[in-house]
This record gives sequence, C-alpha cells and structure tokens, in this order.
Amino acid sequence: RRSSDLTLAASAGKLAPARSVEMMLGDVAVMASAKDDRCTVTLDEATAPQGYKIGFFDDSCQKAFPVMGKVAAWRVYTDGTMAFTDDQGQDLITFKKGKGFQRRAVTKIDGIERIWSQQEFAE
Repeated sequence: RRSSDLTLAASAGKLAPARSVEMMLGDVAVMASAKDDRCTVTLDEATAPQGYKIGFFDDSCQKAFPVMGKVAAWRVYTDGTMAFTDDQGQDLITFKKGKGFQRRAVTKIDGIERIWSQQEFAE
C-alpha cells in the first residue's frame, strides 16, 4: 500500500465498497431544495485515488454550488454515510443516510441540502 492510501484510510474512518450503496450509483441530483435541478453528477463504483470516481456533465454544478468545483471523488463509509472529497482526500460535504434514494447533508455547504438518486425515477 502506498503511504497516501494509509493516510487516507486513517484520516477518513472505515471505507465501504461502492456497491454497499448500490441505489446511489449512477446519476445523482445535488440539491438545495426538493425542486432544485441545477446540478447532476454521476457516482461510479470505479475507484479513484480519493475514493470512487465522480462524473460531471458540464460546469453547471460549479456555477450552482462553488464547492462542487473542488470535488474530485466520492466515498461511502461503513456506517452508510457518504461524502464528496477534494483532490487531497478531505471530505468537503458529508451526507447522512436518508429515506430510500435520498441523503441529507450533515452541514449545508454553499446551500447543498441533499442528494437524490435518479434511479428512483427509473424504477
């Protein structure tokens, strides 16, 4: 293991496999309110240096929520908590488990209140 992997694991708590939150994989709306549709990202189960890969369609997320311009990856912890991380591996926004396909921000950053999986609408 690389030392950066050890530092990451030690500082972040116990990471869980992406499949442990399978319902959140795919397109996810990042929202300030229940009707907010300004930002959609893709949560991938492929690994990245800071957790798992996150995809952006364009710069609309950064325009809506400046903190999203710093997001490099996403993580899930064994307690079900999820986080968006920066390129240094620091959690920027943390989301607690919610009902079904929705999770709420522990602390609002740039107004981000929740994330909501688009899978719910597909099923």
